[in-house]
Parts: sequence; C-alpha cells; structure tokens
Amino acid sequence: MIEVAEQLLPLAVDKALELVVRKVEKGERLKPEDLAVLTIAVVRDMSRRIDETNKRIDLLADSLNARITELDERLNRRIAELDERLNRRIDLLDEKLSKRIDETNKRIDALADSLNARITELDERLNRRIDAVYQLLGDVQRSIADVQKAFLEMSKILADVQQSITDLRRALGK
Repeated sequence: MIEVAEQLLPLAVDKALELVVRKVEKGERLKPEDLAVLTIAVVRDMSRRIDETNKRIDLLADSLNARITELDERLNRRIAELDERLNRRIDLLDEKLSKRIDETNKRIDALADSLNARITELDERLNRRIDAVYQLLGDVQRSIADVQKAFLEMSKILADVQQSITDLRRALGK
C-alpha cells in the first residue's frame, strides 16, 4: 500500500502543480493550498536535485577512490622496485666489502706469518749467540780455574821456595 502511495503521490503533485501553473498564467490569485502545492513541488525538485548531486558525489567519490587505489598500487610497486634495487646494491656492497676484508685478512695473515718467521729466526739466532756466550763463559771460567790452580801451585811453590830460603838462611846463619 505504501508503494502504491509513493507511486501516486508524484502524479498527484504533478497534476496539482499543472493547475497552479495555469492559475499563475491566467493571473489568478493563489490560495494557500496552491502555495502548499508550490512548496511541495519546490521541495520535491530540491530533493531530486540533492539526490542527483548525491549520485554525482558518489560517482566522484568512486572515481577518486579508484584513482587513489591505482595510485596506491603504483606507489607500492615503485616502493617495492626501489626496495629491491636498494637490497641488490646493499648485497653488492656487502659482497665487495667482504672480499676486501678477506683480502686484508689474507694480507694480515701473510704479514703475521712473515713476522713470526722473522721472530723465530731471530730467536734461534739469539739463542745460538747466548749459547755461544755461555760456552765462552764456561771456557773462561775453566781458564780462570786453571789459572787459579796454577797460582795456587805457584803460591805453594813460592811458599816452599820461601821456606827453603828461610831454612837456608837459618842454616847459613848458624
């Protein structure tokens, strides 16, 4: 029943509006009912315009949403591309840096090996020299001991000689 009323109401308003328009064309005076019909017609026209404007707004909103979605997708693709390029560059730089670090470590290892070899050689040479010095000191100590023995023997001989001289003096003095 409400659907039938909604369909008949616009027809009734249109017929009533035609009658009011004829009265205006004839120059007749409008009654309050006629003014009410005009008001209803104006409100209906404004409502229709508002509905059309709302439809246009909805179409614009849908169009803008579609454009925003497209722009968002393009930006996401571009960001993904830039992210991929940046990751590739970072990986490349990481690879180059790792190679340089490996080369530097190899050079450091080679230098350390060389220095260790030189230190070992110097240590061996120094140990040989120290051993030679100790050998020489041992030889000198043996020589000093031999000289001391010789001095001791000479001291004994000298003491014996002095004793003999003293004995001879005593014997001669008597």
